Amino acid sequence: MDDVQGKKCILVVGDSMADHYVYGKVERVSKEAPLPIVEYQYEEYHLGGAANVAANIVSMKNEVMLCSLIGKDAEGQKIRGIMQDKGINLDLLVSEEGRPTSTKTRVIAGNKVQVFRMDRESRGRMEPEKEQELLLRIESILNEVDLIVLADYGKGFLSSKLASYVVRLGKRRGKKVICSVRNGNPQPYYGAYLIKPDLSDLGEWAGMKIFSVKEAEIAMQKMKSLLKVENVLVDRSEFGVLLLDANYRMHRYENTCDNLVDITGAGATIMAVLGAFLAGGADLEKSSKMACLAAGIKKGKLGTAIIGLEELEELEDYLNHKKE
Repeated sequence: MDDVQGKKCILVVGDSMADHYVYGKVERVSKEAPLPIVEYQYEEYHLGGAANVAANIVSMKNEVMLCSLIGKDAEGQKIRGIMQDKGINLDLLVSEEGRPTSTKTRVIAGNKVQVFRMDRESRGRMEPEKEQELLLRIESILNEVDLIVLADYGKGFLSSKLASYVVRLGKRRGKKVICSVRNGNPQPYYGAYLIKPDLSDLGEWAGMKIFSVKEAEIAMQKMKSLLKVENVLVDRSEFGVLLLDANYRMHRYENTCDNLVDITGAGATIMAVLGAFLAGGADLEKSSKMACLAAGIKKGKLGTAIIGLEELEELEDYLNHKKE
């Protein structure tokens, strides 16, 4: 794919997490409570949140710099090692003493059944002195960057100050800033090239319930006008992706996953592939289409997953031949 062959450098700023999977089998129920007893078999760690976005950008044959925050704990050490193995530039990764690395532990039993999830995290802001130092470091490296991804998962790292600063700085330097935004206040993303809210957050911000594509379009128009962003993208989970472009034209991309297994990490996949294609020179429609295809591949896999460029090419070729 010529659109992603330029070895572009993408800056990812946001909340990184450890996705911890514990696998086992269930053969009996506890006498202590009506709960299944999971017999431990093995466990794995994967990159979550902004770190997952960064890993998928690398898989799209691009370079990536990750600006994020982890704790000085075992989980932080674990995902730092995984990031290094994947070739992610960690010059802007900050470690904070006493702060737990955001970790989601999922217990999977039997035939890919999730028994429960336990979260360990702190949603407090980074120390103000460290945040100010980080802002200066971001400004100093921005000339090396072709595109910026903000990945807000509501874990406290991406404060209003940090988010709005990066959006404004990116615009001044002529860099596209695409933002995956979660609940709270969307105002820091004012003027961004693109925002991608969850469908539920979109409805809450627009002050309306969303049950149809038409209602989603009305809410997206409201958000575009309110925040003066150029484009709004919404992931509709198993139904695909909606795009409202700079000219208020609506584009609909259908989900291509025939066997929906797990939507975990699909949003990160969308942001990574969207960013990779935009940085490579593809237009927004082509980039959104490829992001939707990649999300379809991800939704057919259990847990967070890295989507390769070759895998994406194969799916695009298959769908093109299917149309002929």
